[in-house]
Amino acid sequence: MSKSATDDTRVSASGNLVLHTIRDTYTGVSLAIPQRARTTDSNYNNFKFFSGPRAGNPNIVVKSDAAKELTGAVEQLGWHSAPSLENYWPHNAVHERHHGKLKGVIRANMHQCGGPSGLWDYCATYSSIALSATEPAALLPYEKDAAGNPLDPKAPKLEQTCWESFHGKSFDGPMQPFGRLCYYREPNTHPLT
Repeated sequence: MSKSATDDTRVSASGNLVLHTIRDTYTGVSLAIPQRARTTDSNYNNFKFFSGPRAGNPNIVVKSDAAKELTGAVEQLGWHSAPSLENYWPHNAVHERHHGKLKGVIRANMHQCGGPSGLWDYCATYSSIALSATEPAALLPYEKDAAGNPLDPKAPKLEQTCWESFHGKSFDGPMQPFGRLCYYREPNTHPLT
């Protein structure tokens, strides 16, 4: 997916124009949340939803670009903002690489599902959750030696996905391809009844 926030020809079927992507540095879990516009209030709600019960922790540092709607939402939550320089790219190289990977997954999902391009917002959220549920948890530089090997080979993070490391349990939702038509059936019932 390649679009600009000012390109209103790519409005989704739901009326969304932009994506707010949030990624936890320690675990690597991410979430792409579609938005109709970039506002402080919507970013505040997205940050609060992503962090869940951790939202009350005042020791959270948010790395972002210098957009006022992002830094304002971070300040309202009582967190620490670490914005990059305005009009300077890249803002956060790790997050930018993640964007590249996420866009590749979104493109593949949109192509394989055969659905209309107006569903890009649903596909973006699906793709971010699918990546988090299947990718190994992120290893930070201080968790590796100079050769790139883990310092603690028995660390539980090595056996976990991003989702497991962030939530403390494995992903228990349905693992279905994007766009698959499916129905819910009560357990232990015959499919024809």
